[in-house]
Amino acid sequence: MKFPIQDDRSPEAQAISRFLQESPLFSMLGAKARSQLAATATLLSLRGGDVLYRRGDTADSLYAVVSGRLRAERQGDNGEVTVQELGRGEAMGGLSILADMPHRASIRAVRDSQVLKIPPRTFERLLLRNPDFARNSVRSWLRASLYGEGTRQRDFTSVRTIAIVPAHEGSPVEVVARGLMRSLAVGNTCLRVDGRCIETADGISSCNMPQTESQTVAWLDELERGYRYLVYESDGLDNAWTARCLRQADRIVLVANSGMGATASALTEQLRDTPVRAGVEIVIVGHGWSEPMLWRDLSGAALHHRVYVGDRSSFDRAARLMTGRALGLALGGGGARGFAHVGLMRAMGELGLEPDIIAGTSMGALIGAMVAQGLPSEEMIRVVRSLFVDRNLLNDYTVPTISLIKAKKARRALENLFGQAQIEDLPRVYSCVTTNLTRARAEIHDRGSLAHWVGASMTVPGVAPPIVYNGDLLVDGGVLMSVPSDVVVGLGRGPVIASDVSAMETFHGAAGGADSNPDQLPNSVEVERRTNIFQILYRTATLSTKEELEKRAAQVDCYLRMPLAGVSMFDWERADELIELGYKQAMKKLPTLIESLVEQG
Repeated sequence: MKFPIQDDRSPEAQAISRFLQESPLFSMLGAKARSQLAATATLLSLRGGDVLYRRGDTADSLYAVVSGRLRAERQGDNGEVTVQELGRGEAMGGLSILADMPHRASIRAVRDSQVLKIPPRTFERLLLRNPDFARNSVRSWLRASLYGEGTRQRDFTSVRTIAIVPAHEGSPVEVVARGLMRSLAVGNTCLRVDGRCIETADGISSCNMPQTESQTVAWLDELERGYRYLVYESDGLDNAWTARCLRQADRIVLVANSGMGATASALTEQLRDTPVRAGVEIVIVGHGWSEPMLWRDLSGAALHHRVYVGDRSSFDRAARLMTGRALGLALGGGGARGFAHVGLMRAMGELGLEPDIIAGTSMGALIGAMVAQGLPSEEMIRVVRSLFVDRNLLNDYTVPTISLIKAKKARRALENLFGQAQIEDLPRVYSCVTTNLTRARAEIHDRGSLAHWVGASMTVPGVAPPIVYNGDLLVDGGVLMSVPSDVVVGLGRGPVIASDVSAMETFHGAAGGADSNPDQLPNSVEVERRTNIFQILYRTATLSTKEELEKRAAQVDCYLRMPLAGVSMFDWERADELIELGYKQAMKKLPTLIESLVEQG
C-alpha cells in the first residue's frame, strides 16, 4: 500500500510539486520551468458546490484540477447545463486568456477539490519559452471547444471515487462495496476505505488510519493518486465519516435491499435537495419486489442498478455503468427490416460484446426489450418467427376511422411474451420511444409495463390505433426518432453502437424501388398494383434524411447502416435472409470497434 512520503516542504508546496511532475500537461516542462511555475502558483481549496469563476468573469488566471472534480456549466433553456466535466490534470481558462475575452462558462466544484491557480503572466511565459507545452495545451483546449460540445454529452470515464451509503437501516453496504471493488480492480487498482480500515481487492488490509483532520486529507489524497478507483464505504452511523464520503465522491451510491419499501430519510432529502453534488445512483440488492423509481425520486438519483449476491456479472455491469465503460445499443425501427437487429445480436454474442444500455424504436423496441431481458439470439429468432412469420398479427381489420387494424392480436402477443415485466425491473438499462402527436415531441419510456410500452412504440400511425396517455396521443417512435441514438449517447456511460434499418431508397411503389428518371415513374395503376396502404403508412413513419444519417453516424462509436435496399417493411417471410444480412454487416463493422476499445483500455 502507498502512504505519504515525508517531505520537509509545506503540504501546499508538496502538493503543487507532485502535481506538476505527474500531470501529463505540465510534466513535459523541464525541472527549472516547473520550479518557477511552482513558485508563482497557488493552491485553492474548493468545497462541493463552490464556484471557481462564472461565465462573463474576466479571465485572470489559468486553472488546473489537482484533485477532485469540477463541472463547466452554461445557461440553457431550463437552467444550468453541464457542457464538460473536468478531472485531475485538466486545465481551464487558457483560451479566454489568449483571446483576452471573458469566460464562456461557469466552473463549479462537484466535490471537495483542489485547483492550481497560475497567474496569466506565468502562463504566457510558459507558452513563449516552451513550444511543446504551448502546442499541446492549445490543441487540447481547441479540440474540447470546437469538437467536444454538441457531439457527446456527459462522460463518466473520469470517475475515480465512489461513495457507498445506506438507503435504510440494515442496508448491505459492505456487500456492495466489496462487490464493486472486485469488479473495478484490474491489476489491484481499486481500494476500499470504510473509515476504520483500507482493503485491497486481494484481501490485504490495514487499519492504521490517521487521527487528525489534516493528516486524513493528505492521506486520502495520496490514496486517490495511488489507485485508479477508491470505494468509500459508510454504514451511516458515523455522521462525520459519511459526510466525508459524500464530499470525496465522484459518484454516490445509495444501497437498498429488495423487498424494502422506499422511504424518505435525512440522507435522501440531503441528496435530493443539494443543488450541486456528485451524481447519485441506486443499487438494489437481490431478486424480488422493490421500488427503484421511488428510491430515485426520493434521492434525485439518475439511474438504478440491480445486483445479486454471488452473481459477479451483475456487479461488473453496475461498475461499468458507474465509470463510463458501459456499452450502449440503439436499435431503430423499420418493420421486417428490424430482423437485421437479431443478426447484430448474434454477431455481438460471438464477439463477446454485451450491451448494458439499450434503447429502441418500433421494431427496435421489441428486439431491444428481448436483449434487455437477456434472451440469447437463438431465442430471439424463434420469437420473431413465431410472431411475424408463423402468425399474421396485422389482420384484425376494423372500419378505418382511426386505423386499419384493431391491434388486439399484437397486444395479446406482447403480453404473452413479456407477461407482467416492468421496464425498471429489467437487469439492463432499457427505454423505448414513442411519438407524442399532441405535443409534437418524442417521449422516452424507462418505467412501466414492458409489453405496453413496446406495443406503443410499434403503433404505426394509420395502421394501428394510437395510445392515449395522460390525455395525449402516442404513436410509433420512428415518426420523430427512427434510431434513438440520442437517448443512449446522452447518458454518457460509454461507447455506443447504433443499428439503423430505416428506409432511404426512393419509394415509387415498385418492389425494389424504381429509382430513376421521373418520366419513367410507374403510372397510378402500376403503383396501386404494386403497393398497399400498409406500406405507404409505414414508409411515412420511418423516413430518414441524409442529414439525419450523418448526424447519427457522427455521434456514435459504431454506426451500422444495414444493407436492406429493396426490402419492404412487411417482408416478414424474408426473416432468415434479413437476420443473415444483419449478422454479416455487423461482423464487418464490429471488429474495428473492438480494436478501438482495446486501445482505450
